Amino acid sequence: MQLAKQCRVIAVLGTRPEAIKLSLVIRDLRYRSAEFEMVVVHTGQHDATLDHFEIKPDFDLDVMRPDQTLSLLTCRVIDTVENVCHRLKPDIVLVQGDTTTLLARLSRPTIARFPWATLRRGFAVTIFTTHSQRRQTAASLL
Repeated sequence: MQLAKQCRVIAVLGTRPEAIKLSLVIRDLRYRSAEFEMVVVHTGQHDATLDHFEIKPDFDLDVMRPDQTLSLLTCRVIDTVENVCHRLKPDIVLVQGDTTTLLARLSRPTIARFPWATLRRGFAVTIFTTHSQRRQTAASLL
């Protein structure tokens, strides 16, 4: 009897709002470990928040630097998230809302090839694939 393959989910978070909204999802998917391999990637933006929600990151990208601009932060998040995605080859990448993490995820085509989901207000989840991203991008250019 062949066991079903676990779905590898990478949750990328770094800020307080991301931790608040993703903590329940992370906890639930870790509880369902027979079905999901939950990998938490923390950018390192707000460390104390993870402790409050008892989230233990599997990877800490440590992207924060003194006097860092938003553009430099975004570049570091893009680079480090891309490396983790290529290393782990997730079935889906989970991000929250409209944050730098989400922008970084969308900015690099090599990251964009991985299916992803974004958790928004009211815990609505939207799942995107490369094909749906192309349609959305094309529609936004009109």
